Amino acid sequence: MLSALPSILVMAALTQTEPAAADAAANQAPETEQSAAAESAAPAAEPAKSDEAAKADDAASKAAGDSAVKSAEAAEKAAKDAEAAAKSAAETAAKLAAAFDALSASLKKADGDAATAPAAKPEEKAEEATERSKWSGLIGLSLISMTGNTSSLTTTANLALRREDEKWIFQFKADGAYGRTRPKDLLIEPEDGSDPYYEEQDPETVALNAKVEARGDFRFTKMLSIYALAGGMTDHVNSIEGRYYGEAGLSVIWVDQKKGDFSTLRLQTDFAFRAGKELRFNYYPEFSNVDDEIIAAPRFALAFRYAMTEGLVFTEDLEVLPNVVGDSRVWVTSLTKLAIKVYKSLSFTASFLVKHDTNPVENKKKTDTTLTVGLELAF
Repeated sequence: MLSALPSILVMAALTQTEPAAADAAANQAPETEQSAAAESAAPAAEPAKSDEAAKADDAASKAAGDSAVKSAEAAEKAAKDAEAAAKSAAETAAKLAAAFDALSASLKKADGDAATAPAAKPEEKAEEATERSKWSGLIGLSLISMTGNTSSLTTTANLALRREDEKWIFQFKADGAYGRTRPKDLLIEPEDGSDPYYEEQDPETVALNAKVEARGDFRFTKMLSIYALAGGMTDHVNSIEGRYYGEAGLSVIWVDQKKGDFSTLRLQTDFAFRAGKELRFNYYPEFSNVDDEIIAAPRFALAFRYAMTEGLVFTEDLEVLPNVVGDSRVWVTSLTKLAIKVYKSLSFTASFLVKHDTNPVENKKKTDTTLTVGLELAF
């Protein structure tokens, strides 16, 4: 029985293998049928697919043609833009070359000027300094003469000098007046009944004065300076035998406008202190002694100049001095002048001078005025 066991196992294995083979054959049959169906359907689908491919090929060809046209147009436009850019670049390069040439010429010229400048500069500076430091000035003269029923002669003269450089200003001024008049002859009627006659009167002095001043300014800036001044004057008609004084102070130029060397507008003020002595003596009508006075006074002065044109100039000089010692006394002086150019450096002038003294010598008036018309020469 044991010897028959292998045969039984072989038979059982064969029995199980047959159903599996049958199942595999059954499964393979549908797959074979599906493959055959697919092969039979493939020839029918091929014509439809070729029509669609043709249409796709036509569309692709058309798209390729359009793309080629657009590419050609873009290439043409790019070529034109490149040509315009090249032209613009050429113009820019030409301009840059011209600018470079001009710059090179300018630099060469500057180098040439710089090479010659050191030799010319000291001479120019020397000439400028010499020109600026020259003396300049004015000379004025007026004369009034009357004859006939009365005889009168009055003359005035003035001189002003000025020298200026970067650090110093020097000034010198002098003026004077002289006048005599002879009153109308006096009619005399003798008591004895004889014929009347005219008696000539003695001439009288109506003006006899002179003034001299010298001044030096040291400039800290063009606007600010300190100065010292010395002067003296005499006025016999006003019983002043002599007035001698010294002064020191501060000067400020507030405005100084010029056209070249010609001053068109200028405003200057002085703040100073003056000390001196006034010697008094009566000359007219009779000689007599008068007490002298000490001068100790702060001084405020203003000088204004305005040139309406080069031929028409207005000036005003004003000063005020209140004496602070002795009796109360204030001096005020104002000189207003108009100058009209006649020919080159020659001008016609009209001036009005006012002198006021609050405490004059006894029997003298406080205010004197003088109107003067004359000629003035600048140099």
